[in-house]
Amino acid sequence: MFPFNSSYTFAPVLKNSQQQIILEKASELFIKFGIKSLTMDDVARELGISKKTIYAFVENKAELVKLTLTAYIDEERTQIEAILKISENAIDEMIQMVSYFFTQTREFNPSALNDLQKYYPETYTIYTEYRLNHILSLIAKNLEEGKKQGVYRKDVDADIVSKVYISSIDILVNQQLFPARKYAFTDIYKEYTNYHLRGIVSAKGLKFLDKHNLFKS
Repeated sequence: MFPFNSSYTFAPVLKNSQQQIILEKASELFIKFGIKSLTMDDVARELGISKKTIYAFVENKAELVKLTLTAYIDEERTQIEAILKISENAIDEMIQMVSYFFTQTREFNPSALNDLQKYYPETYTIYTEYRLNHILSLIAKNLEEGKKQGVYRKDVDADIVSKVYISSIDILVNQQLFPARKYAFTDIYKEYTNYHLRGIVSAKGLKFLDKHNLFKS
């Protein structure tokens, strides 16, 4: 996988299963309800434990948010690494990565990213660095590999297209364009993925996409 080019240090390996359970539940709640509106009391109540137990692990909500994000990123990197080893080609790689993403964000509330940017800028910087370094490199490599495999058009500019792809995420979570009350984020991302792939595939790649695209139905 590509090196994570950031001055920030990722969270250490979780010390015990209770800490892991706390992070997993916090991640689930932040994704579903956003960050600002969710209190430590809410997290404790959903876990069926006391706030004191959570505070034995983190000092405050800001630290919980940071550890939750870094743990989520670590897990995503691990899953993507596994996908890269088994994918049939670059198109299959994209489809499998997005499928994994869907399973993790089926109830994604776009306000979570807005909350992160507004109220937790240090943690948002970790997310931004990850996206603009690791994920950007991943998409660029996928494009180059797809061109070599003949499933993407030879004239695709991997540098430009990868940056357009990454930058478009900000548009997809824009609540003025796609208010959560009207649009499910997974539907938006599914359409965008098809839009992206169908704009870059070759004739060979289009045949594969039409046959194997998990999101066409």
